[in-house]
This record gives sequence, structure tokens and C-alpha cells, in this order.
Amino acid sequence: MTPGGLAGSRGVIRVDDPAEFVAAVRRTARILRVEAPENPQETHTRLCVERDLPGPEHALEGLISNARLEPLALFDKPGPLVGPFCEER
Repeated sequence: MTPGGLAGSRGVIRVDDPAEFVAAVRRTARILRVEAPENPQETHTRLCVERDLPGPEHALEGLISNARLEPLALFDKPGPLVGPFCEER
């Protein structure tokens, strides 16, 4: 799960059950309150919740311009996620 406006894996939290989900939503809300923009209309109000697929993890870096994806790099992530937080490697 991640807030739509945070970058660099900030706010990315793995959850495995409903109690962890509630705790992750509360933690993410605290992050967003601290980083609240001066303009309230820019406040992030959406979360992205995903289900992980088993197997190795890969990352795609790219740019979107005029509704077209321009891939820049595709690479393997070196290890599995250990713990609830993603770390940038």
C-alpha cells in the first residue's frame, strides 16, 4: 500500500492481515499529515493497495509523455522483501 503522491517508496508498507492493514493506514496518515502541502487541494487522499505475486521482483523505470510509456531501465531486485517496509536499493 502506498499513498499516491509519495515517491521513493515512502509509505510503502507490506501487510499480511486486517490488523496490519489498519496499522499501516494509520501510519501512512501520520506521514501525510507531517508532509501536508500548503494548498489543501493538493492533499493526498488516495492509497494504492496491491497484492504481491509470488516469485522474483523486477522494477521498471520509465517516463510517461502524451499517454505513452518510454521505458528507461528494467532490472531485477536483489532480494525478497523482509519486514513491512520497502527499502530503496
